[in-house]
Amino acid sequence: MRLQLTHPLFFPDIFPYPNSTAVTSLSGTFSNMDKITDKIAALPADASYFSLEFFPPKTTMGTTNLRARLDRMSRALRPLFITVTWGAGGSTASRSLELAELCQRDLGITTCLHLTCTNMNKALVDEALSAAKELGIRNILALRGDEPRGEYRDALEQRKDGEDEFVWAVDLVRYIRKHYGDFFCVGVAAYPEGHADGSHPAEQSLEHDLPYLVEKVQAGADFIMTQLFYDVEAYDKFERVLREHESGLFKKMPIIPGLMPIQSYQILKRTAKLSNARLPESITDRLDAVRGDDEMVKKVGVDILSEIVESVKAIKSRTPGAKGFHFYTLNLEKAVAFILERSTLIPALTPTVSASSSFAIDDIRGGAVPEFLINGEKKKTRRQSSVGSDPHNFVIVDREDAENFEATAAEAGIIKDGVNTRANTLAISEGEGTLGREATWDEYVLLSPSNCSTPFAFQGQTFFQ
Repeated sequence: MRLQLTHPLFFPDIFPYPNSTAVTSLSGTFSNMDKITDKIAALPADASYFSLEFFPPKTTMGTTNLRARLDRMSRALRPLFITVTWGAGGSTASRSLELAELCQRDLGITTCLHLTCTNMNKALVDEALSAAKELGIRNILALRGDEPRGEYRDALEQRKDGEDEFVWAVDLVRYIRKHYGDFFCVGVAAYPEGHADGSHPAEQSLEHDLPYLVEKVQAGADFIMTQLFYDVEAYDKFERVLREHESGLFKKMPIIPGLMPIQSYQILKRTAKLSNARLPESITDRLDAVRGDDEMVKKVGVDILSEIVESVKAIKSRTPGAKGFHFYTLNLEKAVAFILERSTLIPALTPTVSASSSFAIDDIRGGAVPEFLINGEKKKTRRQSSVGSDPHNFVIVDREDAENFEATAAEAGIIKDGVNTRANTLAISEGEGTLGREATWDEYVLLSPSNCSTPFAFQGQTFFQ
């Protein structure tokens, strides 16, 4: 197997969109293009983009598995950015920062770190923001979060050195702006159907939440990311109300709808119940018909989510600018890959060669070689890659057997079909081959309370299956 370097991180001059960001130096030099709002603003007006959410695994096996998936997904799917969740009260702080560092520095993916403020005092918040800045992470999703549980609550109590200084997400937004200026691009959560606060079930509504969202934006929020939903009509109303709000705050602000692929019938039902997200009858009828077949549930789920994406695209066409979508992946890959391909959200790979480039590479889509003007004549920089071209030039020999850096005449005539091509990587993401197998929840478990089944987290809240 010969290595074919196709990751955008290796060729920042040739792959300017969307993952080629300036390398963060230890001296503190950062690129503004690592900010989500700047990346969105740089897109064509009619473009679509997407982002993916991941949570830090607890086990070593889960971390290894997720790293491989992140690498594949960054190359095959090419999200504009990814987000990393933060456990309540900082319960997953070290693992969240490790995962964020892996994505931002090792894989070159623009990363947004969730940060909750419930049970987080000033020292804990400063510690998290300082660490994020050191890692070159320039995006924070500021959330209220939920109460930590069990062992994490005990650990948090031991770390507290004073009274909590944060109650609501707006407190965190104000604090970031006061102490870090515009270094961070700050996002906040919104709820198309109202916040699912169990203490005020009668007050769950967009109208009830709107003043608080206005307050967060006035405090310095740069973009909005929504809670998951399956009711397109509810989202239609939500975006229309925001865009037409008398304050004008939301007229041009990026509003990114959050969507959760349907991984199983049970997860969907429990998630919808906990988040109070309405499941339209047209969706439940289709899923009820196949509820006993896990694979069919996933296939129908891909159809449903793809249809929701198309409907939301139409809604967003009312407002000029790129159309964005955020996917709560639950650290899984297959369903997300199918939805993105079905919805044509995966950006086209169109490498360009800058004048400063001192090398050339194959276009991973079809082996095209860039051309340069040499003495008035167009020349290809080198021949198409063959099995003998990487990692060094091979010597063609007339023997039947070849070794080291030799290649037989027959081998030299074979065009290299790199195993790391984007097409192959996407196929693996969609489940073809052993590398695309579905992960088990044991590999990704975030918490492990003895009396609960496997949890997952998004928007700063932890949900148990």
